[in-house]
Amino acid sequence: LIFIFGCSVKIAPGAVVCVESEIRGDVTIGPRTVIHPKARIIAEAGPIVIGEGNLIEEQTLIINGFTSNENGR
Repeated sequence: LIFIFGCSVKIAPGAVVCVESEIRGDVTIGPRTVIHPKARIIAEAGPIVIGEGNLIEEQTLIINGFTSNENGR
């Protein structure tokens, strides 16, 4: 299974997304990019753009999450 959450995921022709990978949020994957199994790309706090010709290996986590400041906000 490939887990893709959200309608904002864009995968270019020629990109390869392997089974058991997870893509969430506003994510763009460029041509000739390979996403290996169990890699996770999670866009919570804004878009993630992975350009052309990249290799994202097994169990990689790419995330732009929300952080809190010292006041807990």
